[in-house]
Amino acid sequence: KEEQSSSFHRLSFSLCMLIVLQFVILFYQSKTISSVPFFLLLTPLGWIWSGKFVLLILLFMLLRSRFAWRDSVLFGTGCLLCLTGSLSGHALQRGAYYLLLTDWLHFTAVSIWVGGLIPLLSLSRLSRLCLAPAPWAVFLSRLIETFSLWAILCVATILMTGSFNAMVYLRPKGVEISEYGKILLLKLSFVLIVMALGGVSRFFILPRLRKIKTDTAQAVFKLEKWFFLVVTMELATAFIVLALAALLTQTQPPHLRSGSDRAEPLTKFAVILPSRIDHNPIEQPLAVEEAVPC
Repeated sequence: KEEQSSSFHRLSFSLCMLIVLQFVILFYQSKTISSVPFFLLLTPLGWIWSGKFVLLILLFMLLRSRFAWRDSVLFGTGCLLCLTGSLSGHALQRGAYYLLLTDWLHFTAVSIWVGGLIPLLSLSRLSRLCLAPAPWAVFLSRLIETFSLWAILCVATILMTGSFNAMVYLRPKGVEISEYGKILLLKLSFVLIVMALGGVSRFFILPRLRKIKTDTAQAVFKLEKWFFLVVTMELATAFIVLALAALLTQTQPPHLRSGSDRAEPLTKFAVILPSRIDHNPIEQPLAVEEAVPC
């Protein structure tokens, strides 16, 4: 019950921060347009913003409700929230709509994997205060086993979708010469560190926890310190990966920056937003920064 209450407060705070961030994004967008309602109702970026905002409010309401299928609905709504991230990524810029699926799977797998590290650490700490060394070792071993199954599935999905996206977004030698490629390589190096730390928990700590049969407090205490250290390092490294992933979303892949493989949907379907400088949008020429893709 204590962990449920703590998780509830953490999730509520995180959702409130995401809602505030949505308004910060809207304020930033409003600097380039003269009509916020026009942006929200008549542009694809506005539709994505509105959809994400509705999903965040829905998640906040679901957290405070109680019904049989609440957890399943929460999971499905969270997956839809991940979809809004792929809709505003590089996939539409390239015009390759099949990349929406791989981006969506990538975002969802990362969210499940990294998001599970926080309750894993919290549950292990709380259970340590309530259980004797031997029962705690049994509980922690089962907890690691359950988390490992999800982690293996998520890591496999991340590697497959990430490799596929990298092959599509990068041209030959693009990794070495482009800024996008350099950030991607740096991100991959930290991903390998996170995977190595996860392997330590799975293949080093877990087998030793299974061998504990009696109240050997000293052995449990030593494993406890190792486990908390490894998971904390894994979580910190995962946040670095997320920061680099956010930087990648703001960095154009080499073929998009050069314009050699620009997506047709970005230029064929566009909405000209009213400018703050020229209030006659009919006579105003189409500018790149004022063209919103449909």
